[in-house]
Amino acid sequence: MFNRSPSSSDIKAKGKRSETIARFMILFSMVWSAQPVAASELSTETAKLYQATTIITGETNLSERARGIRECFELVLSKVSGRQHLMALPALMAARKAASDYVDHFTYLDRKKGIQISDEQGTRDRSFLFTVAFRRDDIDALLAREGVSPWLAGRPTIGIDLTINDGMETYRLTQTSKRGWGQRAVIESLEGRTAVSLHLPSSNEAASGAKPVMLTGRMDVTKQGYWSSSWALLRDGEPMPLMADNQKGLINWSVDIGTFDKVLADAVWASVEMLSAAPD
Repeated sequence: MFNRSPSSSDIKAKGKRSETIARFMILFSMVWSAQPVAASELSTETAKLYQATTIITGETNLSERARGIRECFELVLSKVSGRQHLMALPALMAARKAASDYVDHFTYLDRKKGIQISDEQGTRDRSFLFTVAFRRDDIDALLAREGVSPWLAGRPTIGIDLTINDGMETYRLTQTSKRGWGQRAVIESLEGRTAVSLHLPSSNEAASGAKPVMLTGRMDVTKQGYWSSSWALLRDGEPMPLMADNQKGLINWSVDIGTFDKVLADAVWASVEMLSAAPD
């Protein structure tokens, strides 16, 4: 069944699923948000790198609190270092189990504050935005033991020039393009997760409006409804070599075929990792 060409109904169904994914990504862009760090704001914004927010259930539920701390711990390590897959390091995975040891403080925000309880008996735990701040010195020391440095220099804006073929149309993704709503939502969420500003062109923005750092790419939907892609990262017009082990050194690279949100996330994180490791 994977060899037939997609029908219009298949493509519409994939589109609906993509829209659902995108709506979740918007939620998580709020959950994971940390404003992107500009060079001029670094001194006052550094602390935001060491905190993260997730959703948990119940304000007195200790198991949920512990889960939220672990999730925020993982988010902070990636955000501080500019590296996506740090949990592949055994020592950091072990540290995640004891994430509460690194906590400075945490806060709860009732997502339905001021809204009357409406479940059957008012017995269900309400959901909270749970924000955890970790001690900077302890996080930095933990990373240093694994040979990883915090990325505290000014983080450049990454311009994104992306062409998309969704099986019905080939188009350039812009801030206002009629198609690509889901991809825009994913890119918005990635700003919070990476603490890097990501810029899509306006509808009439020409190449002359390119940023000093540009991620250029193309995404094509496959017959199975997944996405293949190719990418290049340019800094001041010069290509930057990929750092990933399986394609290390390549200036034109791809990420694993997958859903559009995963493909975009892998491409953006690969770019962030290159920039975090590059000399200022």
